[in-house]
Amino acid sequence: MTVFAKTALFATDCVLSIGAEPDNAWHLAISKLAPESFTTQIKECPRLAYLGLCEAGKVAGIRPGKYNPTKRSTRTVNMQSEHTIFSNLIPI
Repeated sequence: MTVFAKTALFATDCVLSIGAEPDNAWHLAISKLAPESFTTQIKECPRLAYLGLCEAGKVAGIRPGKYNPTKRSTRTVNMQSEHTIFSNLIPI
């Protein structure tokens, strides 16, 4: 499992267990899972993919809503990345 998949799972746990907003939860999770790699922590594509899935209601337990605080679009998520990184988060 990649660091970004682990981050998505950790972030989702933070949202569900402590009520963190998905963007804040992502930043907390990536800083815990990749503390030695600032370049990994600032990558936007995995974060925006996660937030896009949250916004669309595709992450189990997270209601659809507006979770991207930046002006960058979460709608331009690469579908292959969505499937590869986050397939285990999509509710069946």
